[in-house]
Amino acid sequence: MRTSAPIKVKLYLPKTEAGRQELARRVAGVHADVVVAKLKKLPCSNEQKQALIDSVLSRNDVSN
Repeated sequence: MRTSAPIKVKLYLPKTEAGRQELARRVAGVHADVVVAKLKKLPCSNEQKQALIDSVLSRNDVSN
């Protein structure tokens, strides 16, 4: 397998709590978009996709 040279990245993180919360909110939004896109591509019915989502949410004890 071919590998490439490492890439150096500088991160400038928010200094305030409000900034950190906003960053976390945006990261969660991107993550949710990726999950939805992957779910849409699954070769199963919408009912099966919903059952999968429900199963994941119940395992992680997520509630709003």
